[in-house]
Amino acid sequence: MNTRNVIYTHHNAHTHTHVPISTPSISQLTMSKPGEVIDAALAASHVVVFSKASCPFCVKAKKAFQKAGIRAVVIEMDERRDGSQIQATIKAKYGQRTVPAVFLDGELVGGCDDTLAGLKRGTFGEVDKEDQVAKAAEAGLPEGKTSDGSPYIL
Repeated sequence: MNTRNVIYTHHNAHTHTHVPISTPSISQLTMSKPGEVIDAALAASHVVVFSKASCPFCVKAKKAFQKAGIRAVVIEMDERRDGSQIQATIKAKYGQRTVPAVFLDGELVGGCDDTLAGLKRGTFGEVDKEDQVAKAAEAGLPEGKTSDGSPYIL
């Protein structure tokens, strides 16, 4: 598979970071319908976090996954043109109106508090941490790190 390096830029009020990501196809990142982005992410990984880079609750949940050694697929909705449509689709389909919106095996876990409680009680204990990386790579997700260190971004 041919890959090329693409530079994504993360902007917020405090930082300006360039994140190099190797990706097989930019078209995978610019799907036309928000539902397609959601479905692709949920199919690509056991753990998916729909996030906003500037949200402290999102940062807390992503750091908790990192500490647990779980590599989640992270979709930073505030860094995408279709982010508000993705969030509206998640609200309509799953009833989750806030971020983060965390999913395990395609099922909504909830927000930050639900995620932290789930990590504490072992809800994510069956996630094969090595399989996370392989499953995301097999699905063609670009590998890299977001500005806050999350291992994958779609």
